[in-house]
Amino acid sequence: MMASGHMVFVEDITATWCGYCPEASQGLSDLSAQRGDFRFVTLVDDRVPDAASRNEEYNPSGFPTVMFDGGYEEVIGAPSSTDAYDAAVDSCQERDAPPISVIVDCFDEGGSRLRIDLEVENGASSEYSGRLLVNVVEIVSRYQDSDGSPYPYSLLGYAADEDISIQGGESYTTSIDWVGSAEKDLLGNDFSDIDPSNIVIYAVVFNSDSNLKVRKTVPPSYYTAHYADAMGEAHPQKLGGAPDVEITSPREGRRVSGVADIDARIGSENGIDTVEVKIGQGDWLEMSGLDGVYTYSWDTTEVSNGPVRITVKARDREGLVGMDSVEVVVENEGSLVPPEIVEVHHSPQVVKEGDEVMISAYVVEYDTEISSVELTYCIGDICLLPEEMDDEGSGTYSLAIGPFSEGDTVRYNVLVTDVEGNEVRSSDSTFTVQPPSSADGTGNEGAEGDDGSSDGGTEVNSSPAPYFTLLIPALAITMLMLRRRK
Repeated sequence: MMASGHMVFVEDITATWCGYCPEASQGLSDLSAQRGDFRFVTLVDDRVPDAASRNEEYNPSGFPTVMFDGGYEEVIGAPSSTDAYDAAVDSCQERDAPPISVIVDCFDEGGSRLRIDLEVENGASSEYSGRLLVNVVEIVSRYQDSDGSPYPYSLLGYAADEDISIQGGESYTTSIDWVGSAEKDLLGNDFSDIDPSNIVIYAVVFNSDSNLKVRKTVPPSYYTAHYADAMGEAHPQKLGGAPDVEITSPREGRRVSGVADIDARIGSENGIDTVEVKIGQGDWLEMSGLDGVYTYSWDTTEVSNGPVRITVKARDREGLVGMDSVEVVVENEGSLVPPEIVEVHHSPQVVKEGDEVMISAYVVEYDTEISSVELTYCIGDICLLPEEMDDEGSGTYSLAIGPFSEGDTVRYNVLVTDVEGNEVRSSDSTFTVQPPSSADGTGNEGAEGDDGSSDGGTEVNSSPAPYFTLLIPALAITMLMLRRRK
């Protein structure tokens, strides 16, 4: 339990496709290790519905964007050091906030159910009106950023989102139940597998007064801010008597194939009623066991290759529930082969100010059909939302972007998703925009970064577009025939 006067609350607007966003998350993590007067939450735009809705309220000019105290301060892009974040927290601390305080408790009731009790006190003599957002936050996130690292302090959802009004000298109290199994992310997965020890609750009160703020863009733009006046935090406390559950095999991160045994050790003061296992988003399946050791034989070929979460749930004779979960990697030979990105290309190869740039990708289907092909690109350290590429037929996808300004460095990649949910992303490619052509047709044609080079992974063709169009289908057919013979 924690009561706060004015702890600064920070919201990190991010997405899994954003190339510069990991730098922002790391900067906030580094700063939080140095000073304890702020808390931050990561709003993963393309994974969590409540995060996407909150980001839409802020309407950021790009990703990443970090909002301090509900928009009192804003930092756009990924700064090279923590100085900008440090200064923003200092500025918020200097703000005169109303005498509002939040006291919050959280209890783990088992079965992904959390009970949240909170009280908001108005220490002023006049009425206070605001908005209460109760953030359910996963400390080490199940979601990964574009570098493949788990997000820190990612929002799973709001246990409460309501307007409140408190008379002077009085308080507002409420009790909320949040059930992970009843909530779903944008991938259709629920949160029944939450680990309460990996959860923190941030209850934040934002002032109802609107403040028009100038966004530091060119040209300047505007946004509306509702300042965060108080927050409280709590970690779930386990109610006594719930079963202790430990998955002993396979361990976190292990690779599995064929038939694998899932083993769990269960301890309970009240005696065990049922022990069940859930694989991915499948049904709960009964485990067999004796003397506190339970086992289930899992045929891993029934799921696609890749990460899979295993959750074991034990219910005792008093109805109390304990859970444990691990994530493993399934690797079976002969499983479905996802699509492959053969080539990524931009045209013209030398991009000048005012040019429209055509991004093309050639994708080969093997065992699964393509669901979507999306282009993500960043101008400097500002990343734009992914855009669906046009299907030109025969495995070719394209999208026109631009025009851009002289000196802009544009970095882009392509994400292919198949109908099984597998994702394949190309490595980053870049180009730097050159000055426009002069009247006599001359110009700088050989600037660094305009040869279509890639930083590794998917090779980028630097030959003219007609050669690319003719060569790639033939290359892809050859690769497909070789793959089929294996």
